[in-house]
Parts: sequence; structure tokens; C-alpha cells
Amino acid sequence: MRALSAPHRARLQAALDRGTGGYTLDDILAQVATGEMQIWLGEAATVATQIVTMPRRKVCQIALVAGDYDELMKIEIDIAQWARAQGCVALMQTGRRGWTRRLGKEWRETFVAMERNLE
Repeated sequence: MRALSAPHRARLQAALDRGTGGYTLDDILAQVATGEMQIWLGEAATVATQIVTMPRRKVCQIALVAGDYDELMKIEIDIAQWARAQGCVALMQTGRRGWTRRLGKEWRETFVAMERNLE
């Protein structure tokens, strides 16, 4: 992986700040270092992924996206090719409902993620 530039770090941090607190930037970078996660870098976009192996299927989870939408869609092509080579049968992503409309016909909403705070 090439070095994560200040703009890529800033984009990821901004996306993390809007998230649910499941990761910090240091968490992601540590998991990238061990191979548990992958970082995909464009000029104006950044994506973090991880392989999720379930008993009956293996998927590539898009854990975090940040940056220019058109460039994100180009990166998604590379992610899909890589995920197929890893034996994944699908890409999965959770996010704000607006992503469902933006991602287009190849993507479908399969469930709604809900959260109940227990703190």
C-alpha cells in the first residue's frame, strides 16, 4: 500500500466523524497493516474494505467510503474484480439511505441497519 496522504487521512476522518464510532483512523490503519482491511486510494476518493467470511458465503464489506462520487464508482470496479479473485460472491455496504439511490441498478437495498444504544 502506498502511503496514506494528508488528504486521504482527512477524507477518512471526516467519514469516521459521521459514523457510529465503530472505528478510529488508527484502528483502520492497524487492520490494513495486518491485512484484515484494505485501503483503496484514488486522487479524490478513499475506500476501506474487509473480507467477511460467513458459513455459507464470503463477501467484501465496503466499510468506509469518502470523496468524489464518480471516482468512488471507478474504484468500486477495481474492488469488485479483486473481491471476485478472493472468492467473494458479493460486495456489501452499509450507509445512509441516500447511497441506495446513488449506487444504481447493480446495487439493491437488502436490509436496513438499525442500532440501539446500550450505554
